[in-house]
Amino acid sequence: MKRKSRRAVILLAYFHRFCLFLEMPVFLLAFLKFGFEEPLPLALSMTVPLLLYSVYNTVGCILKWDHIYCSHQSASHQRMTPHNVRWNDMTFGDKYGISIVFFVYSLLLFIALAIFDF
Repeated sequence: MKRKSRRAVILLAYFHRFCLFLEMPVFLLAFLKFGFEEPLPLALSMTVPLLLYSVYNTVGCILKWDHIYCSHQSASHQRMTPHNVRWNDMTFGDKYGISIVFFVYSLLLFIALAIFDF
């Protein structure tokens, strides 16, 4: 792998790991701009990015994208190795655990919104 492509994979891995902190305020501002009522934008600005993140992470693990693997390495406090990706060394929980938690949390929050009619 070339040096530039290694750098690109590492930058994408950092973006993947920290993008939720960027997505949530953007979604909150978008929902507030379009005039939704008060608790709804806050709840949607939390659930929609989590849902999108969980789907993106799951697709990345299924398609074995290098930056997803490096992001998992970074989260495990390991050195990122985009030139040596070993998907078989990761457990099922490491690959899909956070995606499942975020997906279930998003669905539960959507259900709570529907039941309690915010």
